[in-house]
Amino acid sequence: MRTPDDVIAALPHKTLVGRTSFAWGEGGGFLILRAEVYEPGFPDGICIIGSDDGADTVGMLYFDERGTSRRFEVTVAEGRMAWRRDDPKLAQDYALRAEGKDKLISTGRISKDGGAWADDLSQVYLWIG
Repeated sequence: MRTPDDVIAALPHKTLVGRTSFAWGEGGGFLILRAEVYEPGFPDGICIIGSDDGADTVGMLYFDERGTSRRFEVTVAEGRMAWRRDDPKLAQDYALRAEGKDKLISTGRISKDGGAWADDLSQVYLWIG
């Protein structure tokens, strides 16, 4: 079975189509992100983002159809959100920024086994109302 890393490596600079939705959950206590890419090998996933008001931090839990789950620290600033995971075996860094009202641009980086950071999946999200 091909892994998402295999699929990404085989598809450089290819436009992939999918759907991502953002919705508030529990009366605004959580931001729920659901993502799917219409390309074999890309797992559908869900992220649940919430804050710890006592610690003044934001975190994200990720889960996908492979059974993979991960926890990320999240930072939020005007027009930008980023999440990072500093696991020595698989560290990830992802930044999402708004460009106008209808477009989000993301860049990802990855570090495996404590190695150098390398570019990972980057995406452009377009609002289709």
